[in-house]
Amino acid sequence: MIKVYQWLKGLLVSPWLYPLTQKIEKRNITSRLNALAKEYSIPFGERKMSNIDSLIEVLEYAEKNVPYYRDLFKEIEFNPKEIKKDFKYFYNLPYLTKDIVREQGDRLLADGWRECKQYHMKTGGSTGKSAVIYYGQDDADWSSAVTLYSRNSIGKKQTMFEMHFASRFPEKFPLKARLKEFAKTFAMNRYNVFFDALDDAGLEEIWRHIMRKKPFLVHAHPSTIYALALYVGKKYGPSKGFEVFESSGELLDDNKRKTIAENL
Repeated sequence: MIKVYQWLKGLLVSPWLYPLTQKIEKRNITSRLNALAKEYSIPFGERKMSNIDSLIEVLEYAEKNVPYYRDLFKEIEFNPKEIKKDFKYFYNLPYLTKDIVREQGDRLLADGWRECKQYHMKTGGSTGKSAVIYYGQDDADWSSAVTLYSRNSIGKKQTMFEMHFASRFPEKFPLKARLKEFAKTFAMNRYNVFFDALDDAGLEEIWRHIMRKKPFLVHAHPSTIYALALYVGKKYGPSKGFEVFESSGELLDDNKRKTIAENL
């Protein structure tokens, strides 16, 4: 019965509830999802050349508008247009690390960022101290579209149920925020599971949620699902809890990936 309910809910969500939620939230995700689908329908060779042009545009924007890159480009005498001649030239730019994000702070944000609506997202702590990443509205919409497109590419449709796991927040959120989150999760055909600890009792509760709901996709930190995989493997042996694990916020190494695949 749960599977039938989830399927019917998904059919309800796909045609009208998800677009309606976007309109209420003043988001524009579907058009970007369609743009991604159109882009990936183009032959790879053509797309590769177009992507280089887009990359040059981004770099020129950063050179003009972002203090950190403005100074960096001057210091190393970096000219974005040189990428057109030889793409290896791009590797003259240093990788952007969490250390740089923390050290540079506002200097990594484009001029005029204070006038824009902002979303603040913290990175995980598996590879060092967390850093805060700032999104504008357009960035947030594109990010959501990329997530949906990626899920679609591995067979995840909105009619298919998903689960999201996260630590329980100590504070109690206002009613408006809770109603907003409920509407969002319903529109996404998603079920949130919040846990207090990853001890045996907490892991057993998580596993029971999974076995009761039978999601197609589980979205969580690798450390959470790896702990669950060890627990389930030890207590129940290799089991089938879901089809796809989507890792978030932390590094997923090969050992964790293998254990999760074998036990869950």
